Amino acid sequence: MRKTLSLFCLLTAVTATTCLAGISVDHDKSADFSKYQTFTIVEATEAISPLMRERLIKAIEVALGAEGLEKVEEGGDLKVVIHTSTDTETHVTADNWGYGGYPRWGGWGGWGTTTVNVTNIAVGTLMLDMVDASSNQLVWRGVATDSIPKKSEKVERKIYKAVDKLFRHYPPEN
Repeated sequence: MRKTLSLFCLLTAVTATTCLAGISVDHDKSADFSKYQTFTIVEATEAISPLMRERLIKAIEVALGAEGLEKVEEGGDLKVVIHTSTDTETHVTADNWGYGGYPRWGGWGGWGTTTVNVTNIAVGTLMLDMVDASSNQLVWRGVATDSIPKKSEKVERKIYKAVDKLFRHYPPEN
């Protein structure tokens, strides 16, 4: 019984964690990624703030620079299109303390309390599209979703971590 309960708790914790954070990447299998040498950044949706925008752009520059691509202001081989959105998820947890007694024992009642916690969590989604500038066709898309911390230094770390994880899958292997 104890092993089953421990396994259940572990699976619940893993599931809760993966619901909050996610990375997905897709690409055009017929695209020749070796021909791309430069990129231009295009913002499709405004970031939450100008500071967030700058952090995103810098993280993209660093990640793609590590892959050998050079940023140019205009006319890049690839257009990197930034999409951002925020939403709020509501998480409800209930904690039970004590015991409820055993009704078959003459209605003897137990004691206990139940505490219900409702938490609103800000969740951000970053979608990066890489579009072949000559054909205007989407060749790569990465999506990262995670909770947004309240402290700006934690936000910056999460941005760099998300962009780094996305571009681990670039260039894609067909």
